[in-house]
Amino acid sequence: MVPVLDVDVLLALAWLVVLFAAGFRYRWGSLPSARALLVVASALVWLGYSLTQLSAFLAAPFDDVAVAVAVGFLVAGGVLLVRWWRRDDTAKSGGAASGNE
Repeated sequence: MVPVLDVDVLLALAWLVVLFAAGFRYRWGSLPSARALLVVASALVWLGYSLTQLSAFLAAPFDDVAVAVAVGFLVAGGVLLVRWWRRDDTAKSGGAASGNE
């Protein structure tokens, strides 16, 4: 059984709240798309990290599933961070990709 007041559980729940709040704010127009991309990417990375910490509390078949889901979150967060970085780099260079001049 996972203790509910454990720091790892609270951290995972906090990043879930951040993820859904960012989606809600983006949907209703109060969060710019570049910032939403960064917040969602960060939340996915930290949620993946939190799930790897929570896998220590789970029984044998479920810990492997939690780690697999965590790896998926980490990869998705990493991909979104690269997209945000490239988008930010393109915006700073005036629409042209840097290095192609």
